[in-house]
Amino acid sequence: MPASMASWRPWRPWRPRSTCAGSFVRGDKVALAGFGNFEALLAKPRTGHIPRTGEKVDIGENRGPKFTAGRTLRAAVAGES
Repeated sequence: MPASMASWRPWRPWRPRSTCAGSFVRGDKVALAGFGNFEALLAKPRTGHIPRTGEKVDIGENRGPKFTAGRTLRAAVAGES
């Protein structure tokens, strides 16, 4: 392969993974029509424990994804048309 082709990559104008991830970082909701909604939720800090020792541990706030299925997806899974 020629050296000029070694760094060649196909052009991709739209990158859904990076677009969705950027929306989560900003705290926006991502809606996919007919499929569902994704959003990032913030979990409050809490106190947990280590099961083996019983020691109490402080768990800080955490952000995680939440998915809510759309009406079309729920109907398809239930077998309705």
